[in-house]
Amino acid sequence: MDCQEACKYNLSDRTLAPYWKLKNYPLFISASGDWDEAEKWRKSAEDIYSGVLEEVGKGKMRSDTEQQALRELREELDQVKKWRKKIIRRMIKEVRMSARPRRRKVRYQPSARGTCRR
Repeated sequence: MDCQEACKYNLSDRTLAPYWKLKNYPLFISASGDWDEAEKWRKSAEDIYSGVLEEVGKGKMRSDTEQQALRELREELDQVKKWRKKIIRRMIKEVRMSARPRRRKVRYQPSARGTCRR
């Protein structure tokens, strides 16, 4: 079983705590070869994170350890988002560069009489 299959198995487990699901999402997203599928999983991770925040607001998580874990999860989700934006920018740049007409470089060399020739 590879990383992506293991993460998908964990994410399909309804008994797995949200914390552990959120730890699996970044791994799964980064291992995914399908850009659209990875974006759906990223949005799902954001939804779960929002649900966890609601639970925190209701006072169900109060310990410093739980708060620290939540901050770390937020950082991981933010890193995945930045990583995906970086890749998108790089892809757009590559498309733009490949779409530009290539200019022929012309080198001018002075002739013996002092005039330029191509």
